[in-house]
Amino acid sequence: MGLINIQKNLFCEEFVHLNLEINDKNELLHMLCKQLEDSGYVTAEFEKSVLEHEVTAPTALGKGVAIPHGNAKCVIRPAVMVATLKRPVKWQEDEDADVIFLLAFNLDDSMGMKEETVKFYSVFLDLWDEEAEVEAIRNMQDGHWLAVEMNRRIQAAVNSSREKGEEGK
Repeated sequence: MGLINIQKNLFCEEFVHLNLEINDKNELLHMLCKQLEDSGYVTAEFEKSVLEHEVTAPTALGKGVAIPHGNAKCVIRPAVMVATLKRPVKWQEDEDADVIFLLAFNLDDSMGMKEETVKFYSVFLDLWDEEAEVEAIRNMQDGHWLAVEMNRRIQAAVNSSREKGEEGK
């Protein structure tokens, strides 16, 4: 049973990077995409798709948060990488970012993670709405705790949806 839960986690400690010294958005995206590729989560084309997406539709949301993402066809296994930066970097024309969630998502359910991927967005938006939550991530010192807590919140949202669905039958 434990292995199934591990596979369904979008966040893992080795994909959480705190207080990075990064000078530029592209340097950060290269580092994060390379780790995902080297770990077998995405194809070699993922980084190019992330960079192209940033040109056509930059992903800064405000509050110093950005959610870059690439083409779903380049994703082998869904995951979220998190990076916090010591100093914000210019993310787009009028936005800097120092809390970055790199999303490697596809909605192909072959990994059995479609519900978790969909629920990430509601969990993330709840977190993003709360300035104190964003600030807590910005100042976080424990990547393991962040990964465990985000996975817990997503799983709780999945379970809640399932319970509501079952009640309606």
